[in-house]
Amino acid sequence: MTVSAQELVSANCSKNKILHHRRLNWKLVNRCLWVGNILLVLVCLMIVNGLATQTFALRDYKNQLADLRQQQADLQSQVTTLSSYNYLQSRVQSLGMVAVDRLSYEVTGNELLAKK
Repeated sequence: MTVSAQELVSANCSKNKILHHRRLNWKLVNRCLWVGNILLVLVCLMIVNGLATQTFALRDYKNQLADLRQQQADLQSQVTTLSSYNYLQSRVQSLGMVAVDRLSYEVTGNELLAKK
C-alpha cells in the first residue's frame, strides 16, 4: 500500500491546525485570567473606597453625637439652675410678687376668680 503525497500533506496540515488552535486557546485563557484579575482588583478598590467613605461618615456621626450629648448636659444643667429654689425666689422678688397667706376664690358664671 502506498500513500500519496496529497494524503501526507493533508495529515500534516490538520496536525498544524490542531496545534495552532491550542495556542489560541491558551492565549484566550491567559487574556481571560488577566481581565478577571483586573476586574477583581477594580472591585476590591471600589469596596475599599466605600468602606473608607463609611468610616469618615461614622466618624462625623460620632462627633455629632458627642456634641449633642454635651448640649444635652448643658441644657439639663440650665434646667436644674432655673428650677432651683434660690433662682425662683430671686425671680419672684424681681417681679415684685408678694406672698399671700390666705387666698379666697369667687365663682362667677363659668369663671373662677381669686380675691386678695
